[in-house]
Amino acid sequence: MRSLLAIVCWLSFALAGAQEVHIPLHDGWSFSQVGKEQWYPAEVPGVVHSDLLRNGLIPDPYKGSNVDSVQWIENEAWIYKRTIIATDTLLKHGHLDLVFKGLDTFAEVYLNDSLIGKADNMFRSWEWPVKELLRQGENELKVIFRSPIKEGAKLRDAYGIQLPHDNDPSGVSPYIRKAAYQFGWDFCPGW
Repeated sequence: MRSLLAIVCWLSFALAGAQEVHIPLHDGWSFSQVGKEQWYPAEVPGVVHSDLLRNGLIPDPYKGSNVDSVQWIENEAWIYKRTIIATDTLLKHGHLDLVFKGLDTFAEVYLNDSLIGKADNMFRSWEWPVKELLRQGENELKVIFRSPIKEGAKLRDAYGIQLPHDNDPSGVSPYIRKAAYQFGWDFCPGW
């Protein structure tokens, strides 16, 4: 089982004198499987497996052979969303960036239904200017996480050669920038 999600994000802006200010955005998230209507509360930073477990949607993968019954999660796409309230005071700043200190791994980030960026590497931060897209009042921030197995398979097929992949039954780990332990590396207890 591999985690599909890690979000640590904030809005960032500079005050007079170039002092950078951060507004944390870790509260108020909900999530859903792409194509489903039901939304559930999410913890950010976090992983989709923990959110599914916390909401009673999967059995505890650490018990018995439950890990086998949750393998489907890595093949699905997931949406996380929250509302950002933009005040007059916030919008008066000349530059506003949305900063993610973790997106795992293939993600599309939308603000008010406008694509602001795509991620393809869990080992880096992502930062996008959002001043032009923020409007006074409520703004919807949405992150769609694509299946690392499906996206990795596309990259493997485009490369045309299967590289060695040790403990990874999907064979996609050499083609994506994702932690090795998420492909059954030695210190990961089933996830």
